[in-house]
Amino acid sequence: MVLFFTCPFSSHSLEPFLNFPEKYVQDIMSEVLPRLIQLSMDINASHSVRVLIEKTSDKNVKEITEILLPRIVELSHHQFGRFVVEKIIERGSKEHVEEIFNKFVPRLVDISIDQNAHFVLQFMIAKADQNQLSKMMKILSPHFVDLSTHQYGSYIMDALFERANEEQFLSLLESHYPYLMDLCMHQYGHFAVQNIIRGANEEQLTTILKRLSPHLVELFTDNNGTFVAQKIMEQCSKPIHYETIAKGLKGKIASVSRENPFKGLVFRMLDHFPMKYYSFAIPEIVPNLPKGHLDKLSLETNVENAKEEELTEILKVLSPHCHLLANHLLGSVLLTKLLEKCTSLDHYEIISNGLDGKIVDLCKSQYGYTLYNYLLNFPLMGQEDKSATA
Repeated sequence: MVLFFTCPFSSHSLEPFLNFPEKYVQDIMSEVLPRLIQLSMDINASHSVRVLIEKTSDKNVKEITEILLPRIVELSHHQFGRFVVEKIIERGSKEHVEEIFNKFVPRLVDISIDQNAHFVLQFMIAKADQNQLSKMMKILSPHFVDLSTHQYGSYIMDALFERANEEQFLSLLESHYPYLMDLCMHQYGHFAVQNIIRGANEEQLTTILKRLSPHLVELFTDNNGTFVAQKIMEQCSKPIHYETIAKGLKGKIASVSRENPFKGLVFRMLDHFPMKYYSFAIPEIVPNLPKGHLDKLSLETNVENAKEEELTEILKVLSPHCHLLANHLLGSVLLTKLLEKCTSLDHYEIISNGLDGKIVDLCKSQYGYTLYNYLLNFPLMGQEDKSATA
């Protein structure tokens, strides 16, 4: 039977044997148990051992676990043995899982950064009760930042963020906060910052945004930081969030769009902002707007679907920038749609105020002259005002 275990496809044939009467299963066990450690580290036999653990009785699982326990850490570090340990954690009793956990505790940091054992620890974290989780957090807390910037340790931090309660999350946040910008730019550290942003409450998120907003251009133009910038934009939901980001990006939009390796990303990030919060970006964006990116700001969608009150708000935002839009191909298309939608005197008045003193320039611009035709269709009061200005 031992030789059978080491055959390449033995695991596929083992299950029928485990359905034999108990006497024959015990015969299998009596042959396998003396060489259980060796079999658990064999490329083929380890799979058969996992099938045995999965399908056999609780009594046999207990016996297998007790044999493996003295060398459970060693197996966790092994490329094949670690799969057997995961299966033991899955099927073992609560008492045995606690024993495995206690074996891990003295070497928790080493296990966290081992290429094989870190998989077992992730599995343990997912299965851990709150007491075990708290104990792991306490042991690992001095190493949180180091783990977040480690190839394998970063996966452990992901698992801890996933399971952390409110108090534990606060501990994770406080340990990472002093290093927030460095982590944003780090190959692995940026995952920790994304977890922090994802889990933060409104007050915490506001604090994080205030810390990061002066550096948003750096984030947008960094290969790792750009993922943090995306997560920031996704999590924004309150006026204070939009205002903080707008303050950080003001005057820098054009440089972001030019330098960003993921061209046009900044436009997609602003996509779901309420218009009054990204109105600051319009004079910066329009002269640098890449072809096909007007829709990324949802301006056309906003105009097309706007009700009268919403259209009034859009007009208030855009009217100071009408002359800029008129000198841009895509901007002029947007203005045309806007003028087509105008229905009330309030609308005409807002646009008239926005174009006051700029009609001559509008007529001379490459695209603006076509818009002047729409102005001639304004009600009489609007025409007189515009003619006088011209």
